[in-house]
Amino acid sequence: MTIRITQERLDKGKLLMSGLAEEINGLWLCRSRAEGILVPGARLDITDESIQDLLNWLRRALTTIRSLDLEVYEESDRAAYRTARETDPRGVAVRGLTAPRNNAVHHPEVVDPGVDRAMGPLDDGRFVIDPVWVMRTSRLDTMFTDQKGRFNDSYAEAYDDRVAGRSLTDPLLDAFAFFHDLAPDLARRNDEGNLRQFPLPPLPIAAPYVYSRLDPSWPTESERRDELQNQLRSEILESPPSGLERQISGAIRTEDGHLVLTGMTVVSSSYGHQFLETPEQVIADIRRGYRYVLSKLDGAPSSESSRADLVQLGTELKLPDGTPLPVEALLHAERHSAEIWLAKWELCQKDAAYYARFRKAGS
Repeated sequence: MTIRITQERLDKGKLLMSGLAEEINGLWLCRSRAEGILVPGARLDITDESIQDLLNWLRRALTTIRSLDLEVYEESDRAAYRTARETDPRGVAVRGLTAPRNNAVHHPEVVDPGVDRAMGPLDDGRFVIDPVWVMRTSRLDTMFTDQKGRFNDSYAEAYDDRVAGRSLTDPLLDAFAFFHDLAPDLARRNDEGNLRQFPLPPLPIAAPYVYSRLDPSWPTESERRDELQNQLRSEILESPPSGLERQISGAIRTEDGHLVLTGMTVVSSSYGHQFLETPEQVIADIRRGYRYVLSKLDGAPSSESSRADLVQLGTELKLPDGTPLPVEALLHAERHSAEIWLAKWELCQKDAAYYARFRKAGS
């Protein structure tokens, strides 16, 4: 979808889009220009001047976004623009930034400078900080209340959905990308046709595990995090676990009724590590030649040996003689520890790196 910017607002739109690119760049550079003092307790105090610089660049960017929102796009095609702003997540970010814009001078507490996440010092003694938008609490209610004392739910919900908890620049890049896609001709470009001011310069400190969104067209931090999670999970599932073998000694059921097997990975003659895995993944590992064995269980059929290799028959796990996996005995074996295992499994689903600790134990 595109918006036709009216002729009388075209020059203003170009001026504001150019300004917004510069302001996002200035705000970004503030991250690596923070002057701080190390104080007892290994804490860092960022100087008031550094925080003021950060908030000033933010104030300018928010003002520009609001001007583009109201004075350029709405005034050009109100109905089409409002539809786009309500349906595009990046447009919701524009809406979510409205209350901080209206109260920027009085409510700098909406920004967490991220002193506890600072990196450095750099060669010049400065630090790289990681400011984020704070989560909304009742403490910020006045920010979302108009002059007549009415609380604006739409502003608050948009803030919660697309601003709160994100890095300071991420929603601003959303706003730029939203405006740009609606009217690409407003943005300033260089001779090669690329956007001026973008991509932003990389951080001046090595941070291999930190994703930095440097261009409006790049994925958001959340999208990139999900992408990396899926990529890591795929990689660790497509190769066998580490270790010599895995010994299954228990099982749990998740809230939705799925079975998860538990036990110990034998990494070496002197080291073992807990594991937890779905039967489907165990079958996939066995197909790749990895060994799973069933430990002797209390209450299991007496015909079972103390260490029976599991095999895959069709789509099921069975013992070599065709005996089904003793699920009830396995569940009974973990009845006292089921809550702990469930908590670990939930973390495995949320965090691929945490799950990798079980798949690649000792690596």
